[in-house]
Amino acid sequence: MAQSNPRKVRVFTAICEICGKEFQVQVRRGGVPKTCSAECKRKRTNKMSAAYRANRHCPPDKHGTLTGYSTYGCPCADCRRAAREYKRKQRANEPK
Repeated sequence: MAQSNPRKVRVFTAICEICGKEFQVQVRRGGVPKTCSAECKRKRTNKMSAAYRANRHCPPDKHGTLTGYSTYGCPCADCRRAAREYKRKQRANEPK
């Protein structure tokens, strides 16, 4: 009968990126969590999303297109107009 290898459980003391609190974590696979709680995880996700959105730049050739609005998140009036027109066309072509 073959013996199975028990999974190694490693215990780490980590520091939360959001609140700075130390917390104990058991890690089986993957890396050590970066936050201590679900609330801190939500805050980190929002923070990272905001940073990502702030650093996105719409290339000049994509301004005024649906790609500029949807892929690059460009807030300019031309890109918003392109998205509005696309949505209108989609609604007009829907079967009723």
